[in-house]
Amino acid sequence: APDVLTKCIEAVEKRGMQQQGIYRIAGTMTEVKSLKNELNKDPSAVRVDDVRWTDINCWAGCLKLFLRELPNPLFTFELYDQFVAAADSAGEVASLVDELPEAHRVTVNTLLQHLQAVVQHEAVNKMTSHNLAVVFGPTVLRPHE
Repeated sequence: APDVLTKCIEAVEKRGMQQQGIYRIAGTMTEVKSLKNELNKDPSAVRVDDVRWTDINCWAGCLKLFLRELPNPLFTFELYDQFVAAADSAGEVASLVDELPEAHRVTVNTLLQHLQAVVQHEAVNKMTSHNLAVVFGPTVLRPHE
């Protein structure tokens, strides 16, 4: 999975799993963009405990921004109609994920493992699978404009 994504996930899993509304509450956009610029330069040089980005919502926002700015969403434009048609069938969705380009497939799996971990703390963070779907759905699955 891309380094930007894995670094943001690391930060959220380290400091944000108990944060109510993680991924729903926005970080300050200037901080989010500043963090994203640093991560784009050299992800390995950015520490998840850096005092410039103590607000965990900044890391969560950076992850969402990264996904939103992908030229082709995680669930690709090419498979958009099939994903929408398969929405009620986990088996069909899984088959379609297998058809994604490898980089997308690896990233989808990394993101889904992380979101499953977030849901494990829903009693505290209030982020149910439905809430996460509302937040991430339009970011990872969108039609070509």
